[in-house]
Amino acid sequence: MTRARIPELRPVALALLAAIAAACGPTTADAPLDGPPVPPPGDGGALADGAARDVPAGDAAEGDGGYGDGGCPPPPSDVPYAGRTENAEFTDPADCPDCPGPFTGVEELDAPVAPNATALTVTGSSAGASSCEWYVIGGACGVVSGQTAMDPDGSAFSTTFPLFCGTNIVQIVCHDGAGARVIVRRLEGTQCSGRDLRLTLSWDDQGTDMELHLVRDGAHINSVTDDCTWFTCINEDLAWGPLPENYPRKDVDNVSYFGPENIYLDKAPDGRYHVLVEYWGSGQPSRNVVDVTIREATVAHRVWPDLGAKFVWYVGMVDFPAGVFTVVDQISDCNAAWGPVPVELVLGCNLPLP
Repeated sequence: MTRARIPELRPVALALLAAIAAACGPTTADAPLDGPPVPPPGDGGALADGAARDVPAGDAAEGDGGYGDGGCPPPPSDVPYAGRTENAEFTDPADCPDCPGPFTGVEELDAPVAPNATALTVTGSSAGASSCEWYVIGGACGVVSGQTAMDPDGSAFSTTFPLFCGTNIVQIVCHDGAGARVIVRRLEGTQCSGRDLRLTLSWDDQGTDMELHLVRDGAHINSVTDDCTWFTCINEDLAWGPLPENYPRKDVDNVSYFGPENIYLDKAPDGRYHVLVEYWGSGQPSRNVVDVTIREATVAHRVWPDLGAKFVWYVGMVDFPAGVFTVVDQISDCNAAWGPVPVELVLGCNLPLP
């Protein structure tokens, strides 16, 4: 049975979130500590060169840069402490009595990862922190990052981040005006078996409720049978092949700020798949980031800095069995075509995208 979201209730939830955000005050939503400036539209960030090109899985610079398997590129420049790969907690600068306080309540980082887990939720606090972000470096060249939601007093945080198979180097970095406090943990994910595709979407605190979509070739966004998104493949089977590992799945429908949302496809049936982001919620133009991970190697880190409400970003396409990602970076305005989609009580973009 298809899960339907009643549209009358969603604006109420978004209004409550906006009130909470107003109480919390502004949060830093741009580049992390020591990171690069926000890339312009179409800039691939640290893991892509920005050109509209094919990016095959494993197409990386020589050298492992001190992490991962041989053949991985150096850690991307927007991971501020990529060289710290062992369990540690420290401040930057090292002598910083006014940096955020020691991390508390982060026991999830020290517990064994559950079997077959693809994500981990961590809650904790760092006294005095005004903003925090997370980074995950996977053992086979994977890299994802995002921001955490903070409580109104600016010290407690909660976030859910994806896990790669094999070894994961997880960082949580919290800031105040004096510097940063960093916790690093090595987490062992599930044994690598070559998951074909993972997509990770994160965004900033300027807008709520982005929607990640994976659409089969020949179909359109918000298709009931051919689009993996919030109303089709969360806790439901979307049979794209004869075996369960051919079914795509989305982990969560994040209706707040920051994200993340993840879509997984363990064994992709041969064909082309399209990656889109739909600004479902409300707010100001928002910075959106999509990481494309093919067979546990992150092949693209795409950024669109100012996606508007009820716009759709066509990020690119993935072809299997080749495992090749092709950048598109096309923006479509759905404001005049926003309405019921082919599911009762569900609204969304009705343009024939892609």
